[in-house]
Amino acid sequence: MLKMKKRCFLTTVLILVLFAIGRGESLPFKNYTTADGLGHDFVGQIARDSHGFLWFCTGEGLSRFDGYEFKNHTQADGLPHRNINDLLELDDGTYLVAASDGLVAFNPKGINSLVPIRNPQSNLMFRTFRSADAPFDKQPFGVNSLYQTRDKRIFATTFGVLFRVIRQDDGWRFQKIEPEEWRGKNIEFLSILEDKRGKIWITSSEGVWLFDEPNGKVTLLLREYLTPLIEDREGRIWGGIRDAPKGLSLFIYPERQDEPVLKRQFTSKDGLTDDR
Repeated sequence: MLKMKKRCFLTTVLILVLFAIGRGESLPFKNYTTADGLGHDFVGQIARDSHGFLWFCTGEGLSRFDGYEFKNHTQADGLPHRNINDLLELDDGTYLVAASDGLVAFNPKGINSLVPIRNPQSNLMFRTFRSADAPFDKQPFGVNSLYQTRDKRIFATTFGVLFRVIRQDDGWRFQKIEPEEWRGKNIEFLSILEDKRGKIWITSSEGVWLFDEPNGKVTLLLREYLTPLIEDREGRIWGGIRDAPKGLSLFIYPERQDEPVLKRQFTSKDGLTDDR
């Protein structure tokens, strides 16, 4: 019945889209707030899982939307912090959640597959993991974002440290990544992108880095504070600079070269509505 409802919902949306396109009209918009059941009016990240659900990372927990209503998970359910920053679905149907005080293993079915059944905590929906390598002992271990590469490596960005996250029989282990260029610096690592060539891009408060994990080498491509990056169908990388007046940055791979370069920066002079 639920699958049928989802199909009907998606079909209705598709009909509306096609109708609007056919008539040259703008698509209808609806604002969802806490009045509609959303956990909080601040939404920092949205993720879609393999079941078609939308997950909203909010300032008051995690909200799941099935097309009709929201189901919310908060600290009262076991989350370690009210601020949720990112969500990553794993192959076994469980999730990793980036919270402002820990990495959370989340099993919506309520039985945590990461813990042996004989453990009395195995029925918990959420389990929180933190690293001993957190840069500030008395501060929460905040995880900014999560990323899984095509070969299933998982990275977690934090303030001060970039981590590989490795699954073990009893949970998750953090492996600190600290090349010489980052050592001793208070860098806030923000987001990660793996491009079509398998190169790892990292945005941070210091700028945009290219990370060659096998060799532990990092290269600073641009010393600017960029928003999360996106790759287009032609393999070009785009990122918005947070501080005006630099605008939008475009990176390309020159012909017969294996390293990307900054091709151009677009501003309001090129048609952007604003340089930030």
